[in-house]
Amino acid sequence: MNANAQDNVFTKLAAEHAAWEERRKHALNHGIRALERLVNVAKGCAGQSHYVRLFLLGLYNGPEWNFDMTNLRALDAELQADATEVLKLDWYGGCEIYKHLPNGDAVFSQFWQDERGDEG
Repeated sequence: MNANAQDNVFTKLAAEHAAWEERRKHALNHGIRALERLVNVAKGCAGQSHYVRLFLLGLYNGPEWNFDMTNLRALDAELQADATEVLKLDWYGGCEIYKHLPNGDAVFSQFWQDERGDEG
């Protein structure tokens, strides 16, 4: 590989890394607030709460909690937008989704119990 081609490869890699870092910053800045809003909804007992819990549990443990994406249609536009931001947080956030919350494992474990009908 000649020097010009090598420079082009490094330039492209640097640009891709910079773009990834921007997506990561966006995900952290917007996704954590969106996650907090979804968690507050999921703690409720309205119809949307069930679907938000299932969405969050799908991120927490996908093999155990397969989430039908058409269930997002049951959410209002603001919650759909928050779900999109939380997906970005899951992709770019650098850790498991529940780790972005204080006591996140306990929060998600409670959602698990709520959806399974466990008493604890």
